[in-house]
Amino acid sequence: NVRFVKGESDILSMFNVKKSFRYASRAHTIPEVAYQMSKAEITVGRDHEILDNLYNCKSGKEAKELAKDLPYSRLWENQKRDEMKKVVRQVVLQDQETREALKETGVKILKHNVADSFWGTGPYGNGRNEYGIILMELRRETFGLESVDVPTGSRYHDNRDNRLRYNRFRGNRDNRFRQNNVNRGYNYRYNQNFTRGPRYYQPYNQWY
Repeated sequence: NVRFVKGESDILSMFNVKKSFRYASRAHTIPEVAYQMSKAEITVGRDHEILDNLYNCKSGKEAKELAKDLPYSRLWENQKRDEMKKVVRQVVLQDQETREALKETGVKILKHNVADSFWGTGPYGNGRNEYGIILMELRRETFGLESVDVPTGSRYHDNRDNRLRYNRFRGNRDNRFRQNNVNRGYNYRYNQNFTRGPRYYQPYNQWY
């Protein structure tokens, strides 16, 4: 079974408005605001103007859009998953409704159904789903509930990323091979007899 997480109305979403929780010595109602403030502190330091603007955001979407103006930081890219997990952990520990909603998911697979390929399932459904994995990790740590049929961890993602990278290389290689043969004047026909794996266009003179 799969439980999708998306939208401000979803209680497990970072955009969902909570009653109150504390993170980094501040009281928050929106987890996304707390997360983006952590990004600002790591990226540009304790710039009070930027932090105050983020803190006064009325929605998670507004905070996310405002944080897009922050400069790129490799340090943040290396720490953003850990910061996200810290924020979500405090929400789960301090907000009773969120904690109960997470417990009610049981051992379901949690997927963040957004176009972001890192935090969610991505536009084609093959994203890393890091936010969904964080929720499942916290569910296991808090309630001992685990989706045993879902491989998690960096090793799984590294292997999967390597497979995707190889598939892209293989596709580019095949495309270059076909284009080179087209440039040489070969005629292509659809090979109906290719039964193993996907069907490919092959040069007519290689059928025999």
